[in-house]
Amino acid sequence: MRWIIAVDPKRNAQALAWCQAFAKGYDLSHVEWIRFDTGRHLPGRRQPQGVYGRCYYPSRDRRTFRVSCQVPGPFPHRPISKRQPLYEGRDPAWLSIPRGWESNGIGEAVRPDGTVIRWNSVCAYTRLATQAEEIIWSFGHEMCHFLRRSRQIPGRNGEWQADIFGDALLQAYRERLSPSETWSWPARIDPRSRNHRQERLPPPGSVRMGVAAQLLIRKRRLSTGKTTYFFPPSTASFMTLATRKRTTRRAGILMASPV
Repeated sequence: MRWIIAVDPKRNAQALAWCQAFAKGYDLSHVEWIRFDTGRHLPGRRQPQGVYGRCYYPSRDRRTFRVSCQVPGPFPHRPISKRQPLYEGRDPAWLSIPRGWESNGIGEAVRPDGTVIRWNSVCAYTRLATQAEEIIWSFGHEMCHFLRRSRQIPGRNGEWQADIFGDALLQAYRERLSPSETWSWPARIDPRSRNHRQERLPPPGSVRMGVAAQLLIRKRRLSTGKTTYFFPPSTASFMTLATRKRTTRRAGILMASPV
């Protein structure tokens, strides 16, 4: 496994060492490389901004994982950080947005038995003051995808789960905790638990309240006989489909821009 460092190693030495120490607590035998850079700077094109990354899963042509984190800045900035959706019936005040959060809209789906499920997609903002904090947060997000995909930690492998994991590692870094102290955290910040919001997440910054918009989801039966729900392109900038017979090569994309 290789570490590819294409950011200032002196200015970010502490953050890079923290990430490497965190990774030692897990099995990286199936990871080809972990990369940190500032994005692709191409002449005549808009320069990359914000923080984003990808966790590449194994494919037919490549049997390894790849973790890529891009941290171009500028600093400080506040990328959007997704939170656990609020479900109708399970959360009594599912239409009431917690303070400091924002609604991305109302989702609706129908189960095979005809039961209608509605949820409120919510998010907050994570303030990243320096490139070092960008490194920690994006690393935590992408490592969550890797660790859950490789079944080294429990829980579902989704975007809001990865954002929460990134927030938790960022808070540990800010509190100057040793990476080894976080190895027992996954059970505590498991998305199936409702307690992670109060335990380890830093308080979100003040954000303007958004107006919930109805998200339309179309149901479509694939040729494989499976039922899948699709968000319209305007509400989902990236989507991958996975079935038992076919998986996409690219997954776990993290994208954000300065606010």
